[in-house]
Amino acid sequence: MEFLIAPCSHEHLLEVLQSSVEAVIIGDAQLSLRLCYTYELNELPQVLDLIAKAQKKAYIDVHTMVDNATLKQVERIIETIKFSAVEGIVFSDPAVYQIALNLGCQQKLVLNTETTTTNWFSGEYWVNKGVSHIALAKELTADAITSMDMQMPKKATILEIQVFGALNMFHSRRNLLNNYYNHLEIKSGALSQTNYLFDPERNNHYPIFEDASGTHIMSPRDVCLIDELAFFEKMEHPTMLKIDGKGHDALFMNSVISNFLEAREMCLLHKTEYEKQGKAFQDKIAKLYQGSHRTIDKGFFYKPTIY
Repeated sequence: MEFLIAPCSHEHLLEVLQSSVEAVIIGDAQLSLRLCYTYELNELPQVLDLIAKAQKKAYIDVHTMVDNATLKQVERIIETIKFSAVEGIVFSDPAVYQIALNLGCQQKLVLNTETTTTNWFSGEYWVNKGVSHIALAKELTADAITSMDMQMPKKATILEIQVFGALNMFHSRRNLLNNYYNHLEIKSGALSQTNYLFDPERNNHYPIFEDASGTHIMSPRDVCLIDELAFFEKMEHPTMLKIDGKGHDALFMNSVISNFLEAREMCLLHKTEYEKQGKAFQDKIAKLYQGSHRTIDKGFFYKPTIY
């Protein structure tokens, strides 16, 4: 049971590297998807060296939607980092898989299709293709995760689950915000501000932002499974638990990470006490949201998606 952190800034990355988390995920603006912070391509080798010196695992995010014009960029980023200490190259498009294969990086491939890894047979297909780490769909319930864990035969495969952060509800390659503001003849500086899609019926504020990958609408609440760590600790496959700070600053995320590390230590060393204190950990995270219209819930963990 290891933690994977998406840092909020370079300074935050340096702080995370001083903690007892095991892994971080970084990338560039063109090929990563919804990272809190991105680097220029030529900065990645130096940043990877920093991560290696801190004895942490580094994952490179290359799982944006890839079109024909982007293929050369995929080659460049993999060529740039293939001799660095990279634990995994995160992909969703088979084109990235094939390019990585051609460049000799098969052993480093991590599958993250965001929404479609929902059954063990699909996971096993990719494991047989050489993938050793799979991010499960965010909409999976606890029962579905258990089923994946029990039925995927190769128990060395790492299963990744997001345990903190906003979930993506909608993604379009189009620049919807920019088009909207242009239509209203509002200056594009509005894009640099925090934007929300407000649903008066549910009284929900959905964060909406635009980047090189298009337009993204996020969940109105952050998923938080800090009181469910015993569930993941019991899984047969090794687990990578992702803490995603999209929309939060480093100070906020340092508090979240600190609480998760404390909860994990208690879960591993004093499980009975952890099971008693689980709600207290959840409450501590909830208090960080005082004064905000956001809060936390458990996402789809106990609430199956209704189609």
